[in-house]
Amino acid sequence: MIHFICALKCEARSLIAHYQLKYSADSKSFPLFISPDKQISLTISGVGKINAAAATAFTHAFLQSEKQDIWLNVGIAGHRDMEIGEISLGHKIIDQANQYAWYPQIIISLPCPSVEILSCDQPTTDYTDSLFEMEAAGFYATACRFSTSELIHVIKIISDNQQHPAKEMSESFVAELIKNKLTVIDQIIKSLGLLAQDLESPTGTPNYYDLIVQQWRFTHAERTLLKSCLNRWHILCPDENPMKEIDKSLHAKQIIYQITNKLDTYPIHF
Repeated sequence: MIHFICALKCEARSLIAHYQLKYSADSKSFPLFISPDKQISLTISGVGKINAAAATAFTHAFLQSEKQDIWLNVGIAGHRDMEIGEISLGHKIIDQANQYAWYPQIIISLPCPSVEILSCDQPTTDYTDSLFEMEAAGFYATACRFSTSELIHVIKIISDNQQHPAKEMSESFVAELIKNKLTVIDQIIKSLGLLAQDLESPTGTPNYYDLIVQQWRFTHAERTLLKSCLNRWHILCPDENPMKEIDKSLHAKQIIYQITNKLDTYPIHF
């Protein structure tokens, strides 16, 4: 299942329409919307880290989320010089109040840039080279209790910058920003869906697995995904050595991407 957490209704509006989500009258704590097939949910948290954390925990409890569910915090943010309307995904999330940091594991091919995100306690126009907003830290720290970090991400769309500082943004302006990036959000969801399937179906130890994990450091989730990739490798090209495809200077998640890219482009003969 995919769970969206949005701070504001105007941030959620285009997602609700795009995925045909329906309001759940059974939800009393937060406004909650669910798709007819029960595969997508969206919860409107309200502004701030505490609200985002509470809404994430509520969604998990209310819907009984599973370990392989996908969690996405989608909303607007500011940046010093990124263009209005540009979409990005966080590779580092910092809580401004205490400087705690989280590093989402990005092991999918992205259709957008990745950036550092600073979660603030108050609105600000002190623009820096970090993207800033008010929910990511609360959302991410809480979602990590319920899913694997590879499936938890923060997607932000730039609403203001140094040349165009935030004043009073209309709800329709915010909704249009999100609407214009629905195609990119769909691409991210598709890639994460495939990743979730790989993580959900671990198999026995395939050829070359032990050799690879001895040479590079993998997280538990990355090891599971590596097994899945190597099993696919054995089916598609059993006579080839995947070690020959690996650049020795790469990090673990880059190795997985390199193997996956080879498999995705490998010709299938019937």
